[in-house]
Amino acid sequence: MGKSFYSKILDDIEDARRKIASIHSSLELRAETTLDSEEQRDLYAIMSILSAMHNSLREMYVQLEGLRKRCEKHEQRT
Repeated sequence: MGKSFYSKILDDIEDARRKIASIHSSLELRAETTLDSEEQRDLYAIMSILSAMHNSLREMYVQLEGLRKRCEKHEQRT
């Protein structure tokens, strides 16, 4: 597993985080402008789920970055 393998996955995770953030922003704007309280409640529930997904992806990124660095160190030693 070379650097490009990790770089591709890390880039994909970052891309997913950006997409989730964009969707969250759109929903937040919609929630602020809707007068329908039920729709607003649903939008906030969806935003909560998106926030959890975003945080999970951040943690995955950190863990994978650490694994990539450890593998690189191992490859340098051998």
